Parts: sequence; C-alpha cells; structure tokens
Amino acid sequence: MGVRFVTRFLVSIVSLTFVAASSMAADPKPIKIGLLYSLSGMAAVYTKGTVIGHQIAAEEINAAGGLLGGRKIEYVIRDDKLKPGIAVEEFRRMVTRDQTDFVMGVISSGVALAVSEVAKEMKVLFVDTIAQTAALTEEQGHDYVVRLNTNTGVMGRTAALAAANGKWKTYYFIGPDYEYGHRMNADFWDYLKAKRSDVTKGLSINNLVNSSCGERLFLV
Repeated sequence: MGVRFVTRFLVSIVSLTFVAASSMAADPKPIKIGLLYSLSGMAAVYTKGTVIGHQIAAEEINAAGGLLGGRKIEYVIRDDKLKPGIAVEEFRRMVTRDQTDFVMGVISSGVALAVSEVAKEMKVLFVDTIAQTAALTEEQGHDYVVRLNTNTGVMGRTAALAAANGKWKTYYFIGPDYEYGHRMNADFWDYLKAKRSDVTKGLSINNLVNSSCGERLFLV
C-alpha cells in the first residue's frame, strides 16, 4: 500500500506539473513595452503616426506567433506632453505600476536626456526611437539606453562635409533653442572647422544670404 500510495502521489505531481507547463506554454506572459511619446501639441503630427507603426508591427508579430516562445507584444502608451518632468513621471509609472519590461520612444532630445537618467537609476532599458542628440548615447550614454535612429553627429558631419566643398566662408545658424538645435549646431560647426580653417560664424542676422560676399545661411 505504501508503494502504491507513493506511486500515485508521484504520478499526480508529474501530471500537475505537466498541466501547469502546458498551460504556461499555451499562454506565456506577454512582452509589455512602454511607448512614451509627445502625443499632444505640435509634436503629435510625428508621434501619432509612429505609435500606429508600433501597433502594426505588434499585430504582425503576434499574428505570426509572437516572440521568445510565443510571447505576444502588449503596449502601454503614455503622453509626455513634450515636458521632461512629465516624461520622467510617466516612465516611473510604466515601470512600477504597469510592469513594463522596457520603454521605447521620445521625440524631444531634451526629454530623452531626462528619461535616460531615470532609466539608469531604475536599471530599466530605454530605447530611443526619434530623439537625435548625440549626447544621449555618447557623453551621457550608459548600459540602459540604446538608440534605433541616427543622431546629430551623423547628420551634422554629413552636412559639414557637403559645406566643406562649397565656396561659403561665413555661416549663420537658425534652429530650435534647446538640446537638439544646440547639439546639431555644434556637431556641424566642429566638423566643418576641422575640414576648413577659413570659415567663420556670422555675428549678426543682416544679409543672411549673400553669395556675392561668400556668406551662407545654415538651417538646423
């Protein structure tokens, strides 16, 4: 009787384990991703389409069976309102309350730098999809931030290479007065100066374009 009882007990345990494993295999835990974008205000013209792109990708991946053994993708979508403080709050909520595995997004370079710092603090991956300041993954880079896009270094140097072959010697800069505009200006100018020692920055906004005197307006 003792042997028979032990055998039945072991069979029951194995059966329960098999059922539990089968249940987990049939419905594995989803991959929960936070999407943090400026979905209101002037940036929405870009970010709403980006979110739709994320959703289309998830639908295709889920329809094909998911990832990592059948795990489906789920999104938690939040609006950072183009403000670093709100972005940091939403990032924390998505990680602690919504239990996201990692966070993607951000269009503003200034917002991205703030989010990157809290990602480092919380040790949760932040995947930059739009913000382009090179500082994000260079001077202020760390183990919890990666980017999927180009950056101001790539774009600034590319423009500088083209400008270095031109005849203009004086450059004026017009751009957004925050991290992206400042960094784009610097990345362009530093590389142009390395290629051309005879170029200068204009000190006024008079006669911005005057090819006869070798001046050139540069838009960032």
